[in-house]
Amino acid sequence: LFPFVTMPPKESFIRAYIHLYALGALATRKEVGADAGHAKEIVVGGGSPAVSPSDLVLSALGRAMARIPLPPAAARALIESIALGCAFEVAAILSTVAACESAAFGSLFSIKRGQLDDEDGTLADGLAASQRRFASPLGDHLSLLNVTMEYLKTPESERKKFASDFSLNARVLNTTASIFRQISEIASVIAGQGAVHSWVNRRANLKEVTAAPLDERVRRSLVAGMFRNSAALRGDHAAGASSSAGRSPGGPVKYAAVGEEGGMEADVHPSSVLRMRARKPEFVIYDELVVTTRPYIRGVTAIERSWLWEHSNHFEAADE
Repeated sequence: LFPFVTMPPKESFIRAYIHLYALGALATRKEVGADAGHAKEIVVGGGSPAVSPSDLVLSALGRAMARIPLPPAAARALIESIALGCAFEVAAILSTVAACESAAFGSLFSIKRGQLDDEDGTLADGLAASQRRFASPLGDHLSLLNVTMEYLKTPESERKKFASDFSLNARVLNTTASIFRQISEIASVIAGQGAVHSWVNRRANLKEVTAAPLDERVRRSLVAGMFRNSAALRGDHAAGASSSAGRSPGGPVKYAAVGEEGGMEADVHPSSVLRMRARKPEFVIYDELVVTTRPYIRGVTAIERSWLWEHSNHFEAADE
C-alpha cells in the first residue's frame, strides 16, 4: 500500500469496499476458491450480512479488472462484454466515455456557447442535426458507439474532416482511438484465458443472453458495471401513474436513483439524445449526476428493470 497525503474518511473506504464487492472484484476469504465472481451485496460494519473489510480479498474477477486501465465499473462492464460477445462494441463505448471525461477535452459533440439552452433543453439546429445522424433511440451510449464505429472505419487522413463535417470534437475522437487500441488488446488477452464465463453473473441464462440482439448485449454489459448508477421515472411519469407513462406533460421528466426513496430527483441532461424521444424509458443507467441550474443525469441509456436484479440483490425490490 502507498501512503496517503491526507487520509480519506473511513466512510469513503467503506463505500469503496461495498462497491467493489458488489461488482464482484472483492470476495470473502471463504468465497475465494469457490464461485466468487459475483458476490452478494454486503453491509460493512453492521446489518445482515455483515463483513469486515479485513475479510475481503481480490477475486479472480477483481484481478482481471485490475489489469484494465479504467474505473472499476467500466472494467466490470468490459469483462461482462467479453462473456456476451460484444467486447469490441463495449470497448468502443468505454473508450469514448473515458476520452470525454478528460477535463482537457470535454464533450464529443462540439457544443459552443449559445448552442445549448439549459432552460428548455434545446440545441442549435446544426448540432441537433449532427446528433440525430448518430442518435440511437436507446440512448447516449449506443449513440457514442455509432459515432466511434464510423470514425474508426474512416481512413486516418480523412478523420479530421469527418469530425469537422459532423460538429465532433476531433481531440476526443483521437484520444478515443488511442484508448480503444489499448483496452481492446487487454480484452483480447483476458478473453484468451478462457475463464471469463465462470466469473460473470449466473442469475441470467448466459446462453439466452448471448443469443440476444447486439444492442441488448451491449446494454446488459454496461449494467453489469453501472447498476449503481441506475434511475427510475418518478411522479406522474412513472409506470401506472397515468396512461401516458414516460411522456412529459409539459414539464421536465424526473428520474431518481433506484433503491433510494426520497433521494434527489434529476432531469435528463439537455445534451442527451433521449431528450429527442417523446416517450422516456422507465429505467436508465447514467454516467454522472451533475448540478447546474438544476440536477441532471448525463450519459443516459435505456435499460430493463430485470437486468438490475441480475447484478445486485440491492435492486430486487425494484422487481416487486
